[in-house]
Amino acid sequence: MSRGKLPGPFSALLHVPALADRVQALGAYLRYEGILDRDIAEWAILVVASHWGSSYVWGAHAAIAQRHGVSDGQLEVLKGSGASDLPERLRVVRAFSHELATSGRVSDASFQDAAGLLGTDGVIELTAVVGYYSLISMTANALGWD
Repeated sequence: MSRGKLPGPFSALLHVPALADRVQALGAYLRYEGILDRDIAEWAILVVASHWGSSYVWGAHAAIAQRHGVSDGQLEVLKGSGASDLPERLRVVRAFSHELATSGRVSDASFQDAAGLLGTDGVIELTAVVGYYSLISMTANALGWD
């Protein structure tokens, strides 16, 4: 693992070392080398954590999102208790990420909005973030990490 510790589901993934290595490598790319602004990537991660009910992913990423400018009030929106007056960039990413996590697809309107905000490369990476953190959330949930 890139930072010398094995949190949550990664310790379980070590039962299949080749899989653990590849999962970790994708996560490291998305977190440390990706093209998305950190507030956008962390916001999308929290949308996924909220969708899957993953307290493990939420707990690991809420503070990171806050360090990158996501406010307490904005986090409350994802918990269903905050005002919905989000900045457009967070609304767009939330709509795209939620649609994708919920149905495995996005509407043309959500795709166009996300492409307008992030460009095609950004939409592809956002899709990977949603998929990766869905994997991590489901693994944590399945193994009782939540």
